[in-house]
Amino acid sequence: MEVREYIQLLRRWWWLLLLGVFLAAGSAYLISQLQEPVYRATATLLVSEGDVGQATDFSGLQTSERLAQSYVERLSNYEVLATAVDNLNLVLDPADLEENLQVRLVGNTQLIELSVEHPSPGTAQALANEIPQVFAARNSEQQLERFAESKATLRQELDRLETELDEAEAALAQAEAADAPAGEVEQLRDNVLRLRDTHSQLLQTYENVRVAEASSLNNIIIDEPARRPVSPVRPRTLYNTILAAVLGGLAAGGFVFFLDYLDDSVRQPEELERLAGLSTLGTIPRLEAADPAEALVVLRTPRAPAAEAYRQLRTNLMYALVDGRLQSILVTSSGAGEGKTTTAANLALALMQL
Repeated sequence: MEVREYIQLLRRWWWLLLLGVFLAAGSAYLISQLQEPVYRATATLLVSEGDVGQATDFSGLQTSERLAQSYVERLSNYEVLATAVDNLNLVLDPADLEENLQVRLVGNTQLIELSVEHPSPGTAQALANEIPQVFAARNSEQQLERFAESKATLRQELDRLETELDEAEAALAQAEAADAPAGEVEQLRDNVLRLRDTHSQLLQTYENVRVAEASSLNNIIIDEPARRPVSPVRPRTLYNTILAAVLGGLAAGGFVFFLDYLDDSVRQPEELERLAGLSTLGTIPRLEAADPAEALVVLRTPRAPAAEAYRQLRTNLMYALVDGRLQSILVTSSGAGEGKTTTAANLALALMQL
């Protein structure tokens, strides 16, 4: 098809195109207006790393990336969400909350964006701020369990040594007060010094474990708390309406081209020339006549446009057969009432006028 044919097709079916656009846009607008608005609150979190020891820059970077990515996955943990919901006294299924929770890593940084969508803007804000706090507390508790056994063992040993040291110091004081032999007093004094040294070393070990515990903790902190959202993120009424209008127009256009594909009728002379390989001799306007005699326009109204069209048909017919002898003319069509008799009679009158 040529561009002109496309234009003619669109001019013939413009009403269907507009109908498709208005129906689709109107439906999308009404559906968007009937939907419950959904708000989104976003909190920005910062990954706080503990002491990584003597790690190189590259290995430390890899560790940081893996740690941040693991936090992105663990922030949507079912237990974390359930605890956050309970803390806020909400009637909300954690599984539904997980579907409306989005956690993503910001580029190649140690920042994490946590977004919560909910019909209530206040609830969305509260959840976006509560979930990181619940996760941080749970994460700290899990990491502290690694040092709990060592600290408990050292604490028990310290308590035992302190008891022995108290008993040794009491025995030394009693021996000195009773003027015990010098050898016995010296032995008791050495025992006290040994216990004190052992206690001091054990206490130093206990403090080192506590320092290692504090310095090796990895966790997250809220870098920017979620603010109360003002406008909903869904539904996007304007966007939905425009998109539906475009899709409706495309669908209507596709339907128009489909109808044109199924339509095998010939409406323009150019189509007949292309399909049949025949030239057009003339074009006669439609005649409206109550009396058959009034249709003889060549005789009754010779100056009418229709009469001139018949004379033009006569002239073209004569030139088309200039090299041959015209003996008979067949006027026919595919159906009744299409003007065969009217055309034959007027063409005969035009030929008679020669």
